[in-house]
Amino acid sequence: MQIKLQIIISIFLFSLAQNVLADRYVLRHLCFKPEKPLFMASFFQHELYKKDVENYKDCIDKYIKVQKRAVTAHENAMQEAADDLKKFDKYNK
Repeated sequence: MQIKLQIIISIFLFSLAQNVLADRYVLRHLCFKPEKPLFMASFFQHELYKKDVENYKDCIDKYIKVQKRAVTAHENAMQEAADDLKKFDKYNK
């Protein structure tokens, strides 16, 4: 019985540690900056560069949108936790 309790406590503490460290590792965007073609580059290379610039901007915009959604989700979870604590304190006084 004692070993089962220790195992359960260990699993709980491990999962708690994972949740605490969840926000320490933030992924950077994986967008690649295009390289500007040289002065004597062909028309095709300049057009390709313009397309690559647009793709880069789109990639960054998508990354920003995803991160904003994550921030909103974290803020909502934080507010729900604060509300739960207030309810708990209210009924346990």
